[in-house]
This record gives sequence, C-alpha cells and structure tokens, in this order.
Amino acid sequence: MKEHIFKGKWISSAEHASLEPVNVFHRQLEKTVIDAKGSKNAHILFRKRFSANAGTKTYIYISADDYYKLYINGSFVCQGPAPGYHFNYYYNTVDITDHIIDGENIIAVHTYYQGLINRVWVSGDDRHGLILDIEQSGESILSSDESFVYAYHDGFELMGHEYGYHTQYAERYVSGRSAEGFELPGYDDSTWKNACVREHIDYTLVSQPSEMLVLEDIVPTLTVDENGITADFGSTYVGYLCADAKGKKGERITLLFAQELNEDKSLRYNIRANCEYREEWILSGGDDKLNEFDYKAFRYARFNLPEGCKVGNIRLRARHYPFELRARPNTDDPELLRIW
Repeated sequence: MKEHIFKGKWISSAEHASLEPVNVFHRQLEKTVIDAKGSKNAHILFRKRFSANAGTKTYIYISADDYYKLYINGSFVCQGPAPGYHFNYYYNTVDITDHIIDGENIIAVHTYYQGLINRVWVSGDDRHGLILDIEQSGESILSSDESFVYAYHDGFELMGHEYGYHTQYAERYVSGRSAEGFELPGYDDSTWKNACVREHIDYTLVSQPSEMLVLEDIVPTLTVDENGITADFGSTYVGYLCADAKGKKGERITLLFAQELNEDKSLRYNIRANCEYREEWILSGGDDKLNEFDYKAFRYARFNLPEGCKVGNIRLRARHYPFELRARPNTDDPELLRIW
C-alpha cells in the first residue's frame, strides 16, 4: 500500500508546540525520572471551516498524539489512532463522503494528551499534536495548519485518583461548560486561538494496518432503588458509559463501574486490576448528556443519584476492532457452556 504524504502540519496548543520530545524508554522496573513539562490530562479541541462538494468521494488522512475523536458537521466520524511509537506512528484513512455537504463544512477534533507513563498509552513524552489532510477526488481541499483554531475542553476535571499502575485518570465530567457542543456547526469559536505548528517533529507516519474501531450501543437491564440505578449490560465490554440526566445545577452523580458484584449485590468497583472505578458527573441544571472520553472494561454501572434527579437513555458504547466470531464450543457440559 502506498503511504500518504501529508501536506498538513503537526499542530498543537501554544503550551505544547514548543516542547522538545522526551525519551521515556526505560526498563520496566528501573527507577527513572522523566522530565516532561506538558500539562497532563489535556483535552485540546480543534475546529476549522472548509468548502467541499457533496456526493464527491472524500477521504481524510488523520493522526493525533496521543489520540483523537473526529466530528464533521456535528456528527461523530471515528477515533484513533492505534497506539504506536513516534518512529512508527499510525495514521488513519477514512472515507468521509457521507458526512460532507455542499458549501461550508466544519471539522472538529477532540485530541487528548494523557501525560502518564504506562503500557497503555504512549505518552508522557511531551509529544502532542494533530495532523490531517482531506482530499476530494484526489485533490487536497484541507490540510492542518495555523488557520485551525483551538481551545482546551473545560468540562473534564481530575477527580484526584488514577487507575491501576498509572494507566488512566478517573474522570469528572462537568456538564454545561463552555466547550460543550464544540463539534456543532453553530458553536461560537470566536474566542479560540489559532493553532501553533509544532517545532520539533520526529514522527515517521505509517498507515495503521488494522481496520478502524467499531462502536456499538449495548442496552442494559436496569434495577432501580431509592438511592439510584444499577445497569447490567449482560457481559463485560470495553467502552464508554452514556446517559441523559436532568437535575439541579451543581448536583453530583457518583458513577461506579464493576466487572462483578459483591455478595450483597453491590458493585465491586475496586476491581481486581487495582482500579477504583469511581467517577463523577456534575449537572448543569439543563438537559445533560454524559460525555466520557477514556474507555473502561465493565459489565455493571451504578448511578448514585441526588434526590429528584432523573437519568435515562442509559447505554454502553462498546468499542472493538472488527471481527467475525468463528469459534464454537464442542461440549454439552452445562458448566463449560456457562463459562463459554
């Protein structure tokens, strides 16, 4: 497969654009001080208006460090890339023809720099950025540069604890903050700043060999009690919890996640992988939607609700690479079939 040669530039925030990459490679148990300077848990948003023709074959070539979620004209398109080292860093090629309209279009990208050193993300190295090209009928119509505008998403707060072995931050999502709805065409980005081009580029970009992640919504069985709602999704999935809520401004919903239950049927949210799966959702007083960015593996979710708060449309947005399940059990043993 012929590799795409990017016309776009690696763009970032003013804070991250001038940082020199930091070497994070070390033996796993070796005590190492890594002098990274970029702010951690940074949710950095980008937007740009561009002209295009509907019905014409259109592709985007896109990558981000550490990660991106892509929206066009307000609709979610895809997310990626698969983790990789800078000397073999992946980009995605995505057909976006069905998302393009005649005339002015809006691209919005939610990027994330985690900043932790672990074996999940390739981060903590002061490399953050976004690069993309959009081509229509083989001709370039948009490339990332300083004309993109950016802002930090102010709806994601740290709860104060990390998940096991420094792999993830517990999320507190605050509804109603200024960045909410940033992906929508009518969003006002007039106060956003122009993106900055990264000064130190050491990537070798290669096409991601796997297909794009597939997302599917899993609907749970619900159990309601006087203190909240427990959702059982029937099996352990990897993904994001989604829900709608209505409550008073500033009210706090505690979210618990588990892969199994305790003997008293409560959620075992201190899971066996050394993670305390406890997060929070702060309401705006309006009609709110939960927005989780990072993924978790869970079967059960618990909403501990303030009095009078209403929650609905609960689902788990599972993520996985495309696959066809071909394996079949070759036994009639009921216990083995239960495990299967």
